[in-house]
This record gives sequence, structure tokens and C-alpha cells, in this order.
Amino acid sequence: MSSRATAAVAVSAMILVAGCGADDGHSANSPTLGTGSAPTASDVMLNVQNGGGRLGVASCIAKVLSAQGFAISEVLNAPGGERAGSSITYGSGAETVANALASKLGMTATKAIGVKTGIIELIAGNDAATIGPIAACVK
Repeated sequence: MSSRATAAVAVSAMILVAGCGADDGHSANSPTLGTGSAPTASDVMLNVQNGGGRLGVASCIAKVLSAQGFAISEVLNAPGGERAGSSITYGSGAETVANALASKLGMTATKAIGVKTGIIELIAGNDAATIGPIAACVK
């Protein structure tokens, strides 16, 4: 199965996770990169940030994505506080997985110079309640 298909399957299986806690700045260990030519969901690190007004959204999203094979690096509140819109940005080496995640969520992933190699940053803004599988973590 291609890495795009693997990531799409991982994201498509997202469900509401009960008992999501507060965004506490938790960190995970670094991933072990696969030997294939294209990264998979477990080959890149995902930072999930809460840019909305509701507590626990980033933690909930991180738990759902972690259960689906994504390696979570950071879970925290977005710097600068609330944002109207959600976003996905990525660093070098994470384009394939970032685009698969964005496609499933009906979003666009953008390469950002300030994002480290192998990292995807998902910021759930105030519009997250309208974004497919993310919506379950906001309601």
C-alpha cells in the first residue's frame, strides 16, 4: 500500500475519543524512519496545536491520530491564542503525509520554512467544528 493510501486509511478511521484531556504540552519520543522512499504516517512527527477557544481539542485530536499510526511530537496551545481558521503546515520530507492528511480533512497543506524537517503542524482553529473528523473532538 502506498504511503498516501496508508495515511488516508489512518485518517479515515478517526473516531471520537471519549475522555480527552487538557492540552498539556506532552511530548513523545522521536520516530524511527522507515527504509522506503516515501514517508508513512509513522515516519513523520505531528505537532497538534489548539488554536480555538475550547479546552482539550488538541489532546483529543492527538489521541485519535496516534491511535491511527501518527507519531505525535507535541500537543499544546497554539502560540498567539485563538485563530479563526485551522491550518496544516509541514517541513521538508513530510509533504506526502501532510497532503494526505489535508486531503482527508478537506484542507490544504502548506510547506513552511519555519517548520523543521519531518514535522507536520496541525493547528485546530475556531472552524475545527466544521472539519470532518476533527469536528468530533470539538463538540
